[in-house]
Formats: sequence, C-alpha cells, structure tokens
Amino acid sequence: MSRFTLRPLLLALPVLAVLPVPAAFGWGSKGHEVVGHLADRHLTPAARRELREICRSPSLAYVANWADAIREDRPETAPWHYVNLPDDAESYDAERDADPAGSIVERIEHFRRVLADRRAGKEERLDALRWLVHLVGDLHQPLHVSREADRGGNSIVVKVGERETNLHAVWDTDLVERQGLAALDYALALDEEVTEEEVARWRKSEVEEWANESWRLARSTAYTGTGGEPLESGAKLTRTWFTTRTPVVDLRLKKAGVRLAWLLNRALAP
Repeated sequence: MSRFTLRPLLLALPVLAVLPVPAAFGWGSKGHEVVGHLADRHLTPAARRELREICRSPSLAYVANWADAIREDRPETAPWHYVNLPDDAESYDAERDADPAGSIVERIEHFRRVLADRRAGKEERLDALRWLVHLVGDLHQPLHVSREADRGGNSIVVKVGERETNLHAVWDTDLVERQGLAALDYALALDEEVTEEEVARWRKSEVEEWANESWRLARSTAYTGTGGEPLESGAKLTRTWFTTRTPVVDLRLKKAGVRLAWLLNRALAP
C-alpha cells in the first residue's frame, strides 16, 4: 500500500495533443506521465496561454511519451535520451561528453531554443515541446546519465522476486509502479510534499547540474546494493533495497516536474 494520502483536487490545465502511451524506454510511461502532471501544476498563466496556441490536450502528461513512441521510426534519435560519462568522471563535461548526434544535455538546450522561437513553425515548436517534456524526465532518471559499458544498467541482469529483469528497467518502471498509484494521483501526492523553498532552490540550477545530480545518484545509489556494494548481474533486489530507493525516485520525479515547468515558463513567457 502506498504511503501517500491524497486530497481531492481539480486541475485547470493547458491544452496539448493526446497521443497513445507507448512501451516504456525511460522512467516507463507512468513515470513520464507523473512528471507531466506535476509540471502542469507549476506553469504560469502566460505559459498556459501560449501552450494552447501550440497544441491541444488536457495535460503535458499526454505528450510525455511521444519521444519513445517514435524511436522505432526515427532510430537516429536514440542517443538523445541519455549521456554516458567515463567511470572516473566527477561531473558532466560538455567538451568531453557531448555526442556528435546530440546527447540529452545538448538536445534539451536545442529544443528549449526552438520552443522559445516565435518565428519557428507551429509543428516545429510542437515537436520541441514534446521532446522537452520527455527529455527533462529522462535526465532525472539516474541511469540516463551513466556508464557506456553496461548501457546504463541495461546489461546488468537482476532478480525482483522470481522475475528476471535488468537494472535499468527496475529504475524506469518497477520503482514507480510499486507505489500502486495512477500517474495523476502519484503526481498530486508528490506535489503536496513540494515546498515553496524547494521550488525556488530547484529553479536556480541549470541542465548540466541536473545531469550531474543523476550521475552522482547513479554511482552512489542506482548501481549499488543496500550495503553500498556494486550491483552485478545475478543480484537479487530485496524489499529493503526498494524501500531505500523509493525516496530517491520520488525526489527525482518532483525535481523533474518543477524544473520542466520552469523551463517551459522561461521559453514561453520570458
């Protein structure tokens, strides 16, 4: 049972395009929807008005998984969802870590500029919005800023109960699904915990720092067992492991939602 207790809330949301929910690639479809719903709560009225001019839908959550849905048709976009760092790196370095195809850090900045450009075409700005909603979520999943050798944990096979999966999928999906809440309910519960001081502090950071936060968490938490030991293929993830990682996931989702709204507010209503 979830630890959250929800109060009924009615949302006045912007209007964006409804899309089917695809298979999970980053955070899982529910995690991305949580980020979208949470961001809805922090948009300014001016940003909401401009969003209505770009597309139509009741929530950012409904465009949050578009970038995964098109990956099969646009395989060149796959590197946009993550960035790999050397094992001994202390932080992201644009000169060292930038990808010729454009890693997640570069693509977020690119799409922010496109969305903010009133001279760009409506369809171009709509695509930029879809990408931003998704990639800001991806960047806050620790294993999207991780090691190339194990493909962000995809090559580390682990057991959850009697089920065999991989470490990346656990962070994408299992840690979110174990709350037992619908995406909107989860987002509202998380937003009730967010303080004004946290919102102000989280807005002060930039995209590279978001990546550095994920990198630090990947090394300290995502890739490790309950005793801090490195997780290797064959490891069984215990109830304690999940319990100690859940607050990390909650915090990353909160930060992603607040920061996504902040980024959109700056782009749409500077």
